[in-house]
Amino acid sequence: MSGLGIACLPLMTVNDEIKEGKLKIIPCVGGFKQIFSQVAYRKNKWISPALSMFIEITLKHARGWSCEEATC
Repeated sequence: MSGLGIACLPLMTVNDEIKEGKLKIIPCVGGFKQIFSQVAYRKNKWISPALSMFIEITLKHARGWSCEEATC
């Protein structure tokens, strides 16, 4: 919404924002060769159990998300 980037999101999560004109769909022809993901949080602040589990699961599974193993 700030014009700072793009995101791949489930349509159902942003449908209202698209209808309101806050977000727009950018067609992706041919897919992406490589996508970088980031999770940002304040490490010295309290982390909810849900966020803690999300970080743990992401780190566990992200080890196998190598572009070298895929067809990039």
